Amino acid sequence: MSVFLSIWLLALGALVTIHAQNDALSFNFDQSSKSTSQFFNGEKTPIPKGSISHVIIVDQSGHGHFRKLQHAIDSVPQGNHKWIEIQVRAGVYSEKVEIPSNKPYISLVGDDRNNTVIQFSDGGGSHTPEYATFSVSADNFVARRITFKNIYHPPIISQAPAVSVSGDKVAFYDCGFIGVQDTLTDFLGRHLFDGCYIEGYIDFIWGYGQSMYHGCTINVTSGPYNDKIYGAGYITAQGRKNIEDSNGFVFKYCTVVGTAFAYLGRPYQRYSRVVFYKSYLSDNVVPSGWNSGFVTNHGGSVVHAEVDCVGPGSDTSQRVKWGRKLKSNELNLLVNTNTFINQDHWVANQPLPTRRISPKLLTLSFLNVRFLLSGATDCQNTSTIAYTITVSQSGGANFTTITNALNSIPSDNNQWIKILVNPGTYKEQIAIQKDKGGCIILEGNDRTTTIITFDNHFSTSNSTTFAVDIDNFVARNITFKNSYGIEALDDTKRAQAVALRSYGDKHAFYSCGFVGYQDTLWDYQGRHYFKSCYIEGAVDFIFGNGQSVYKHCSINVTGGGYITAQSRSSTNDNSGFVFRKCHVSGTGHADLGRAYDAFARVIFIDSEFSKVVNPEGWFIWHQNGHESDVTFAEFNCTGPGSDTSKRVPWIKNIGAPEDTERVPAVSLGSFGDKHAFYSCGFVGYQDTLWDGKGRHYFKSCYIEGAADFIFGNGQSVYEQCTINVTGAGWITAQSRPSTDDTTGYVFRNCDVSGTGHADLGRAYNASARVIFIDSKFSEVVNPKGWDIWNQSGHENDVIFVEVNCTGPGADIAKRVSWEKKLDYSTVKQYDTQIFINQDGWIAKQPL
Repeated sequence: MSVFLSIWLLALGALVTIHAQNDALSFNFDQSSKSTSQFFNGEKTPIPKGSISHVIIVDQSGHGHFRKLQHAIDSVPQGNHKWIEIQVRAGVYSEKVEIPSNKPYISLVGDDRNNTVIQFSDGGGSHTPEYATFSVSADNFVARRITFKNIYHPPIISQAPAVSVSGDKVAFYDCGFIGVQDTLTDFLGRHLFDGCYIEGYIDFIWGYGQSMYHGCTINVTSGPYNDKIYGAGYITAQGRKNIEDSNGFVFKYCTVVGTAFAYLGRPYQRYSRVVFYKSYLSDNVVPSGWNSGFVTNHGGSVVHAEVDCVGPGSDTSQRVKWGRKLKSNELNLLVNTNTFINQDHWVANQPLPTRRISPKLLTLSFLNVRFLLSGATDCQNTSTIAYTITVSQSGGANFTTITNALNSIPSDNNQWIKILVNPGTYKEQIAIQKDKGGCIILEGNDRTTTIITFDNHFSTSNSTTFAVDIDNFVARNITFKNSYGIEALDDTKRAQAVALRSYGDKHAFYSCGFVGYQDTLWDYQGRHYFKSCYIEGAVDFIFGNGQSVYKHCSINVTGGGYITAQSRSSTNDNSGFVFRKCHVSGTGHADLGRAYDAFARVIFIDSEFSKVVNPEGWFIWHQNGHESDVTFAEFNCTGPGSDTSKRVPWIKNIGAPEDTERVPAVSLGSFGDKHAFYSCGFVGYQDTLWDGKGRHYFKSCYIEGAADFIFGNGQSVYEQCTINVTGAGWITAQSRPSTDDTTGYVFRNCDVSGTGHADLGRAYNASARVIFIDSKFSEVVNPKGWDIWNQSGHENDVIFVEVNCTGPGADIAKRVSWEKKLDYSTVKQYDTQIFINQDGWIAKQPL
């Protein structure tokens, strides 16, 4: 028995016999020890709400308990009532998965929704839920960090759901849902979708569910279909049947974007209810907003409403006349998570993952800056919480104030302690002093209902509502607010008024709010991570010397001023603010930042700017003469405020310098056999990745460059990789010397994009071989696609191929005439197992 299996079996605490099967391990519980029902359902030691009783690992490579997710679910006994976590390792799982109603209390945890994908191809008829890639009929289910996809693409658009949910008390966190029609069949039950990505075209969020969509990105795209033929799509089709029904869809702090026009929804039943609340609507939302759809002459029974939305698509002047204006009491009932879906507080009773994903290193090579996003490894028992303290203003908890709850934690604490804060507005000024040690989790129910507020001002330090000076701190679902000056009409009545100060190392904030006017968020010092947060202010409202990443955050500018004021003091200082996939909007106008110190560093990446961003973008402030030292940069940003034509001349270009300055500069050379790279990055400009010799496997990697940046004579498969073209050139330069040579590069399910433009490859030798299969090409791919280079006369020997690729760069009408066309049997020879893994070496490598 392997050490891995021995440890896992000891963790189960049962005697089992192991039987090898084709793709799984089966577990026969020794009846002399415990029966299966006793093992999972014994009543003598009840499992507390929200705690995990068992962990099952699914791994395609064979390093888990099962290779297929469905087999793991099948192993859960019927009538289960203890939370069981199924950890799904990175990979594309091509299977149809069903969680039946008699298997509740399952927590599904992926590695990352970008590389943990469950997909299938099914659809076409009228029984929509039956075609779903992933179906949940059980109550009490939670999924995290997984993408669900239906890849059924018939000639005519048909129903093809990625997920169907008909269980109650179901939540999805940071998950993806990808399809074209009926992507997310939100069928029945109370559901929470938090920080998710939902993609589709026709009725792609539909059903009879009672669901809250919180901080989600909704991408309208027709996929492989021509939206010019089909016309505008429909985001929602909600099916509330009677006025007494409590169901409906509420979209709160969401972002609607896309490449196709769409209505916000059409009613599926006479009393359909859909509300978009404080969300960003891009210009792909049609001016009328809503469509009467399946219900005509509804007489005002339909409740389709928009409240306090922003963005170019939020103009309601041309909306349909039957759009609903909600009364305040009706609105409050719907947009409050607790009153709409969480009346019995089931959300807080769901478990957190038992084991954090291993630390990630985010490298911005173009700036030589590294931000380490790490778990709190200094705390004892990192995967467990020692105990939980409860706070409620109304009593019935351990404490009525957060201050008293914090005071109860011993000095020099080094084990994780959670403070669970019930909904309420807590007017307290709080400081967690260094002598507490660290390892504290502060968790609310929802950032709109759990608020810590105070109104001190003038002195930056003394005004802070909530100060954190310890290391290892986590906050979730809470708003920190300094109310001073927010409503003032006279700027003389405004001053520094900090909502939160983050002054320790390894701080993380998830779905939190930071509300103020000036100096809202003092990102003072240390490594910090902000995910799916809301930050509001006008003047320097994100400031300090932190080394921080802001991801999927909404930044609301409420006055005239500056979003950031970063204070990096020298080139040796690692600090800076990085904003990734954030959204900047509001009612005011602001520069993205001003330099608080001579080497200030702020970078916005893949973010969306509304017109609130001033054309000049940045301000040098008191650092005149240090324009070349300051690093203010924008990369691949979009929206009306992203036009850089009028930006300050000293803004940094984090793309490539002139090509004349380029020379070969290899980041990695791979010359041995049986090399594998998982979730790695390869960053350079010319000759980035020297895939020189041997069999190599690249999975979920990021490869950046411009000129021959994947080159050599390796025999390699690149699977689910992101290829970023940053200049003019060629992606590959493969050097297979003869037709007898087994080498070549195969790219499967990869994504080619960037800011440059390039051929897919050029022939470095007479029989060069490069194949792209099921990959997506943006417009960075040149129309001709390939270059024969110095191998003129060998066009018949070179094998350059594209199979079933998509995207604006995949049009082969103008490709070189000598590009090869392969039949199915020949394409099959380039499967990973056949091309590089003949002896099964990939599965034999260790985790």
